[in-house]
Amino acid sequence: MSANDKSTPIPHDNAGTSRRSFMRNLAIAGAGIGAGLVSQSSLASGSTVCAGNVVSGQSRKLGDLTVSPIGLGCMSMSSGSYNPPRSAKEMVPVIRGAIDRG
Repeated sequence: MSANDKSTPIPHDNAGTSRRSFMRNLAIAGAGIGAGLVSQSSLASGSTVCAGNVVSGQSRKLGDLTVSPIGLGCMSMSSGSYNPPRSAKEMVPVIRGAIDRG
């Protein structure tokens, strides 16, 4: 075969990322970065975004405080499969900070 023979197929690695999935993942990452920048700018400006009063009329007692039954998202206050156990000494400031911030 000569160097100019173009009949030899070029091997393709099908195990790699396709262009379509790469572009999809890039778009998802870009949307995530954009959402993060928007939330950072709203925090810096002091504005808050609220989806409405979802838990209207519901409350619970937390010590001397009456609080809404909103959780802390994915942050675990006790040991779980994602993080080591946390002491009450570490978690009390987290709860107090959440209360102070509403």
